[in-house]
Amino acid sequence: MDWNPVHTGRFLSGDVEGGVCLWEPCEGGWDVSEIMRSPVSRGGKKSTSSSSRNKPQSFSSSSSSLCRFEGVTPGSTVEETQWKIKGSGAGDVFATASSDGGIRIYDCRSSSRAPCLALLHAHASDVNALRWSPVHGDLLLSGDEDGCAKVWDERFGESPLVVMHWHKKPITSLDWHPTDEATFATSSLDNSIALWDMSVEIDQDETPAEQEDPAQKKKNAKGEEDDPKSKLPEQLMFLHLGQDHISELKFHPLIPGVVISTACDGFNFFKTCNI
Repeated sequence: MDWNPVHTGRFLSGDVEGGVCLWEPCEGGWDVSEIMRSPVSRGGKKSTSSSSRNKPQSFSSSSSSLCRFEGVTPGSTVEETQWKIKGSGAGDVFATASSDGGIRIYDCRSSSRAPCLALLHAHASDVNALRWSPVHGDLLLSGDEDGCAKVWDERFGESPLVVMHWHKKPITSLDWHPTDEATFATSSLDNSIALWDMSVEIDQDETPAEQEDPAQKKKNAKGEEDDPKSKLPEQLMFLHLGQDHISELKFHPLIPGVVISTACDGFNFFKTCNI
């Protein structure tokens, strides 16, 4: 679910059948908008949507008003919905992440029900989390089940700007630094939180294999492993450990660099000296 940052009261919700509802408040209840949804044919007839002014309208597999996004793989789950929060289309453009490895971007202002940008193979596994940049509005951060994080620019199509494949288990949460357009954080079920600066340039002496997989072991002339620090990607600014089953993290919106994270064993607040 995600609240609209521009239109007060509106929010998106995604379901396990690949559907997304746009909800709007009304006097005495809620209305459900079928914007960006296409009706599913039932019994040879095209079903119609309905809304209630007294209670939220829900959709299920047995509902005559069941609808789905065009282009979503049948049976896939919508893992995340995120409104664009800055720049052109803020409050009207939103992105969805799904278990088929795809990311789809929709524009509520368009008459088309198809996504305006479909990254069908954005990730090799389930896309667990999405986050639009609060500084550079066109940048979108995503994380998947394999522990890989990617940064996309919606203006430039299907090639990611940055790929960070460092975590060993699924990414659970992502967040951008509120004022630094190059800094973001990722949390994972490997019980770590990584803070990244994507403006750091990769060492040109690295081999292509080392650039693709920063965790690849390096060996010296004697065949021995080098200092473990040499295996850390250069864009990794800080690694926070010590929590069990981290579920979410957030940058503080007012205090620069402060991060809060929640896990099975409680909350952590921390601030690094280099961010």
